[in-house]
Amino acid sequence: MAATLVSTAPPPPRAIWFGILAAPAAWAIQGLAAWLVESHFCGNSTPASTTVVPAGVRATEVMICIVAGVIAVAALLLAVRRWRDSRDAGVASIHSRSRPDFMAAAAMFVSVSFLVAIVLTGYATAMLNVCQSMR
Repeated sequence: MAATLVSTAPPPPRAIWFGILAAPAAWAIQGLAAWLVESHFCGNSTPASTTVVPAGVRATEVMICIVAGVIAVAALLLAVRRWRDSRDAGVASIHSRSRPDFMAAAAMFVSVSFLVAIVLTGYATAMLNVCQSMR
């Protein structure tokens, strides 16, 4: 009786988790940080509201958006690099026959989705009134 060997794919590298989780975490931290900045500087009961400079609050929020965007782009670049290293490097049709290939495809999808969310949130921050963009 011949023994059957089951070939399992190696586990995905730990770096791919950065590609999957970094963009959503950056988006969540962007929203929380912008909300904290606006609640601190735009609240009516805080002493800081008397000395608030709208340009300073907007600049702080834009910097938060830029940092979140850089993190999301880094996650996307890592995901694309892992996808190119996979056995299924075609972009037109994603088959992802093994676990590392699937993780790379998922990381690309998640990173792009949350990069769009970060850009749209940043657009709202840049266009809306300083104390109304995170209500």
